[in-house]
Amino acid sequence: MEAFAVPFHFATTFMVTVAAAAGVWMTVARPRFAPSGRFTRIFFGSGWAFLALGEVLHGSLIAESELAASAAAMRSGAYALIVAALLWSRAPKKAAVTTANQVAVTQPTAAFMPVFLSLVASWYALRSSLTGRAQLSLALGLYGASEILFGLGGATNIGTPGAMWYLAHLVRLAGGIATAKWLWEALRTAIQIRFVAAFVALLLLIVVGISSSLTQVFTANVSEEALDQARARGENQRLLSSNTEEVMASNAKIVADLDEVRSLVAQRSPELTTIAQTLQRPEGLLGLSRIDFLAFLDPTGAILARSAIDREGGETLHPHDDISLAGSGVVQSALQQIQAGSIDLIGENKLAVIGAHPVLAPRGTEPPGSPPQLAGAVALGRILDHDYLLGLPGVDPENDEEGLSLITRDAVIATTLPSPFGVLPEDTTALRPVFEGGRIYATESEIAGFPYFSAYVPLQRRDGVVVGSLVVSQRSSVLEETQRDVGRTLFLTALLAGAIAIGLSYFSGGRITRPIRDLTAAAQRVREGDLEVRLRPQSEDEVGILGAAFDDMTSSLKDLTDDLRETAGQLETILQSIVDGVVAVDTDANVIAFNREAERILGVSSESAMGRPVSEVMKITDEQGEPLDLPIFHLETGRARGVVAIDAGPALHVGITAAPIDAGGGEPLGAVAVIRDLTPEIEVERMKTNFLSNISHELRTPLTPIKGYTDVLRRKEVPRKEAVVFLDSISESVGRLERIVNMLVDFSAMEAGRLVPRKTELDLDRVTKALVGKWTKMSPKHPIDRKGFSKLPTVNADEKLLPAAIEELLDNAVKFTPAGGKITLAAHVERDKNGSGTVRLSVTDRGIGISDEDLPGIFEDFQQLDPSATREFGGLGLGLAYVRRIVEAHDGTLEVTSNPGKGSTFTLVLPQAALAVSKGAARSRVSRKTARKPIRRKTKSGR
Repeated sequence: MEAFAVPFHFATTFMVTVAAAAGVWMTVARPRFAPSGRFTRIFFGSGWAFLALGEVLHGSLIAESELAASAAAMRSGAYALIVAALLWSRAPKKAAVTTANQVAVTQPTAAFMPVFLSLVASWYALRSSLTGRAQLSLALGLYGASEILFGLGGATNIGTPGAMWYLAHLVRLAGGIATAKWLWEALRTAIQIRFVAAFVALLLLIVVGISSSLTQVFTANVSEEALDQARARGENQRLLSSNTEEVMASNAKIVADLDEVRSLVAQRSPELTTIAQTLQRPEGLLGLSRIDFLAFLDPTGAILARSAIDREGGETLHPHDDISLAGSGVVQSALQQIQAGSIDLIGENKLAVIGAHPVLAPRGTEPPGSPPQLAGAVALGRILDHDYLLGLPGVDPENDEEGLSLITRDAVIATTLPSPFGVLPEDTTALRPVFEGGRIYATESEIAGFPYFSAYVPLQRRDGVVVGSLVVSQRSSVLEETQRDVGRTLFLTALLAGAIAIGLSYFSGGRITRPIRDLTAAAQRVREGDLEVRLRPQSEDEVGILGAAFDDMTSSLKDLTDDLRETAGQLETILQSIVDGVVAVDTDANVIAFNREAERILGVSSESAMGRPVSEVMKITDEQGEPLDLPIFHLETGRARGVVAIDAGPALHVGITAAPIDAGGGEPLGAVAVIRDLTPEIEVERMKTNFLSNISHELRTPLTPIKGYTDVLRRKEVPRKEAVVFLDSISESVGRLERIVNMLVDFSAMEAGRLVPRKTELDLDRVTKALVGKWTKMSPKHPIDRKGFSKLPTVNADEKLLPAAIEELLDNAVKFTPAGGKITLAAHVERDKNGSGTVRLSVTDRGIGISDEDLPGIFEDFQQLDPSATREFGGLGLGLAYVRRIVEAHDGTLEVTSNPGKGSTFTLVLPQAALAVSKGAARSRVSRKTARKPIRRKTKSGR
């Protein structure tokens, strides 16, 4: 039983009740926050009223369970009315009513109705046009979630709360808070209502605190009284157990004094077994006392005979229990001719009350004058089991409110309770005072899912060792009833007091806040443009002084407004005429000026920019795409350069200069930024820099061997064999230089639109064979495998440009496979189902490959994967751009597939027209303005 459950239950129900009542008020007093329409608002307000009544029923514990018929019906009606109101506000009245009726009729059970209807209400609230619909939908959704948790086991008695109970109430409390958040949209617009809301929140905290304290006090007092009762009853039961020990000891003496027994024990006669069975029978000598076992022992402790038959004919002792019985302290005392009776543990977990008495030799067998000789001992006893507990006074097996149990250190032996689970604590160290100190231990525990007060009474042997415990358990129904009474009283009292306090606070708050509301209304009229409004206050307090100042302010404001309007018109004309973008902000960094050039550069219209934070309007990044923190964001002086990404076009490079607007007092009135489009300048500079860097590097490479070998040949005599090597190197460098110059000339002609492909019948088998021979000689460590050209028909292409494109791809394959390796040059014709064909010519290397990040820009002019001056691979950065232009001039496309570290494949795709010579085909021209076909870029998985 947890004392926290009552205040927590109180706080949850009180919160939802107040929130629902506020929903009724808002529907009446603030209709613009409710669904439109008279009848719709009636449904809406009635729904909140039903929800409040349902919470009152449960909060006052008139309906103890959340799933009680009355409370569930109230909540179901509440959600149904809210659903009807939301539907009515979206659809024709007739359809809405029909839908609501269907929802109410088709639900199978009352427990399911609030779950379904609350979730439906949440869905339609989210789709409505109400102010704060997200908060309203969340509140109704949380109510629905709490209904589900109630159905899953959270709707239990307040005296036996579990984890699901707390979770369900916690979710419902969150729903009440979400409802309050939705109501805040209406409350925050009225200072009088905010005053009342603050008072209600304070009242809730105070009442919850008081209820928690009172509940703790009541619970502590009732718990202590119940524990004292359990201790007293346990002490009485221990005294009853002591009487059982005396009875067993007396019975043992009766048996030991029988002459027949003395004689048979002295003779070790087999008839002892029959005697033992006869004596144990209910109709025997000891029939008035229940005897579960009887045994005869010789002076050494060996069992001569025993009988252990229960009332149903079963065995009360097992053979392995005989050793425990013979070795018990009671039996050992009897063998020392001492009568004894005590509780002891037989076997592992079997308690018994044992009585033992020495059996003396028959009279007249001892020498004259000597004491009687010990012939053996008799031991008998009663097993402490369920039947034993039922035989104790005051035990009613039909009463679940109280019961008795027998336990050892680690097991429950017997119990009269419905279940043994919980009788033995999970942490058995709590029982140390019982088993080690021999003291009664009383505590509150949970047995079979119900709270009980339990007293653990030690059961001790004759030597003081505790061998078990008698547990007296009493259901804590008194505490539960006390908690219910306290909760009901506190809830109804708080509800009544809260209603009175809210009414008084609303009345007093209205009188206090009336001047402020008048001032607010006047300020609203000024904001709407009425500068003639005057308050003319009558009071002399702070509000009166504020009203007089307000009147003076509006007079001055009217004069200033007229002057500002004239000046603003002139400034607007100047601002729109500036060729650079201009953005001005106020002290909160919100945009207050935005000219046409700023609209073009930033891609934002003036209408959407005005009034927004400048950080949202000027979205400028650095070259890596990271947002720039511009000086204007902080009203500071500074310069910055960045990039503007525009959805409708290419990114722009801009320069921004910002400065605060100084009013002369040290505090800026705002700031202004001038934005200049640097894209054309940067593009020209980049192309110039790249071209000069690349051309100087590429020209220097072939000129170096030409100059060196020429100088050697000029200065000294060189043998013919070495001279040929030098001349071959010079010729190769000249060829490379000539190739660079031809590429530049062709590229320049393409850009100017002067290069016209002269298409003739071209044998690619012959052309590629020559290229392979040339490059095999130039780079022996790159074997070139040529495939498919022997079966390839002639193509219609420029006999100079197309081979140049193929050679450029071979050059790249060799260059970017520095370690050497096989290069594949392949071609084939692909045909679709219509018979149309395309020529696909590919160059594949096993080189360094190209990463995903670099693929999009490899076909751009002057593009290098490594743009640094110390790059490993040379080139103008025009090779692939040159190939692309040639392929486009032939109406084809260029594809690339690359895998970093494994190589790349470049494929020329020529259309159907390339398969046959067309003498009358029109010649195409290549220029910068020619529409470019898309370059297909493919990548393999795993890159």
